[in-house]
Amino acid sequence: MAAFTASELIKHVIVVDKDIDVYDEKEVLWAVATRVDAATDIAVINHVKGSRLDPVHPGKDWGSKLIIDACRNEDIKFPNRISTADYTREG
Repeated sequence: MAAFTASELIKHVIVVDKDIDVYDEKEVLWAVATRVDAATDIAVINHVKGSRLDPVHPGKDWGSKLIIDACRNEDIKFPNRISTADYTREG
């Protein structure tokens, strides 16, 4: 919610855990793809202050905002992350 109050131009917020580099789009999208349950982790806030510059609602001061919680669910044991960099090729 703090991000939304920082600027009326912000329409979408994705919240991630500390293991995700927020400056790496691939990591953020990976977190969304592997940690989000649409039924419980996505919230839409309707009829809130927006920007008149928003092309979806031209000339209006209101709109909708989206929050995606892409954090691990503490009730689920997630496996450790691995990457191809974890393995070396012997040759």
